[in-house]
Amino acid sequence: YTMRRHLSDWSDFTERLASHYVLVASPHVLVLLASLNITGGVPGLLAALVGALAEPLRLGGALALGGSEDLAALNASLAELARKVVHLPSLLLYRVATAASALLSFATLSPSYIRTHALGVYASEVPIGVVDGASEGVAMLLDGIVGLGGVISKPYRGALKHGPRGFAKGLVQGALCVLRPPIGVLDLLTKTVEGLIHSPFLGVRRHLRQQQPFALHANRLVAPFNAEESRAYELLSLCSPAAPARGGRGGRAEFFQAQHPIEYRDGMRLEQRVVLVTTLRVVYGCLEPLELLFEVPLERMARVDLQEPFTHIILWTWTEVRVLRRAGLNAIPNMVLERHIKGSRPSQLRAAKEHLLLLANQEEVPAAVAEQMAPLRV
Repeated sequence: YTMRRHLSDWSDFTERLASHYVLVASPHVLVLLASLNITGGVPGLLAALVGALAEPLRLGGALALGGSEDLAALNASLAELARKVVHLPSLLLYRVATAASALLSFATLSPSYIRTHALGVYASEVPIGVVDGASEGVAMLLDGIVGLGGVISKPYRGALKHGPRGFAKGLVQGALCVLRPPIGVLDLLTKTVEGLIHSPFLGVRRHLRQQQPFALHANRLVAPFNAEESRAYELLSLCSPAAPARGGRGGRAEFFQAQHPIEYRDGMRLEQRVVLVTTLRVVYGCLEPLELLFEVPLERMARVDLQEPFTHIILWTWTEVRVLRRAGLNAIPNMVLERHIKGSRPSQLRAAKEHLLLLANQEEVPAAVAEQMAPLRV
């Protein structure tokens, strides 16, 4: 859930601190303690190393006594020992650095940063090799150094938006930004060691950390796994939580409806983008790397158009202007924003435009069109 009112009042702050940060951080504390030999981290490491050392000693002793053991088997056991001597201490260091980095990120009290940081540290595709890992780590370190600017920007923005109270809140949030560079240093160490763990020397192939999310359809029937749908559905992890229904408390249920692939060529680079349509919103973003460009609630769509030379869909949306709200005014001021869905293939843009036009006009999607957009159900 969103954490927009951290410091609105003391009771709200303490309640959220206990329910969100303490409970969420507890598993990371256990991981850190386990890595520091509280529940067998170092003994397990030593046991694995001794076990790996026993086989070369046995084969070497047998060869020295004139046994029939193969020299190739001895070389293989020595290679396995060398791999474990590198892999096991690196794994211990990785677990300690990852847990420490996650705990420090929770201490920043910034939900958006916590989510972004977690997506970076626990990215689905792991780095292969020290160079690959170090390059990702340097990028995260630079991001942490840039985040130090929040010491000045957060009090300034808070004062502009909410006056003295916003300035005080910004001071607290800005002071916590000093944690960003140390987190970046830990991320550099984490990614470098992770690249070493998954290096070709250790015989580990590139793999995905986890399977992409299963797209949940509104009919709630079991459907075959569709990689394209799941990849588009993963964009929801970057979106804001579903807003509760008017007068309700919990978030509304959200289901997959359709995804429209969009190819966009930016100079010599070809980007794979997608327009994701759910039962609550329209999401536009990039797939490689996963990046959210914008999201629009369905009830906020005003008009859709696609004009020559068919290079982008124009989407007009209603946006509430909170600064113009006045007490006693029985109306909510709104303004219209123009958004662009850029693409290089007119056929893809036309297909997406037809669907968005139905949503903007609050019309039901025809059965024939829905059947084309939906995968086969079983």
